Amino acid sequence: MGKKRLPPEFEITINKLSEKGEGIGRYSNRKVYVFGAFPGDVVLVAPTKVRRGGVRARLVEIISDANNRNKPRCDHYLSCSPFQPLLYKTQLRYKQSIVKDIFKNRAGLRVQDIPIIPAQDQYNYRRLRQSHRFVHQCRHRRST
Repeated sequence: MGKKRLPPEFEITINKLSEKGEGIGRYSNRKVYVFGAFPGDVVLVAPTKVRRGGVRARLVEIISDANNRNKPRCDHYLSCSPFQPLLYKTQLRYKQSIVKDIFKNRAGLRVQDIPIIPAQDQYNYRRLRQSHRFVHQCRHRRST
């Protein structure tokens, strides 16, 4: 017999973050991935895709948040940085945890501590890197 159908909307508590910045909670013993939700949040979600690896869901409402949010700087923050609504120190802590999980789950390495160096400016820190990569690609194309 297959698993029970999911209701059109249901409530979950977010326990951790995925590599992509999605909040992860559980409902009926299934992992539920939700953009815009962070650990400690209690949210109302609507399932959008049901797969063997879990359920993708759309955030309907934040019932109770973990008090670790800022107002996002831009309206399209999910496409540029799903972490933007988090306080910067909280972002760094979660990103450090994500990197540790990647080392553990993908490479089988246990890492004690990974130092995180905060950016001097929370925003616009990617400009130089992107420009450098673009210049490198242009130089590469000219030589071929």
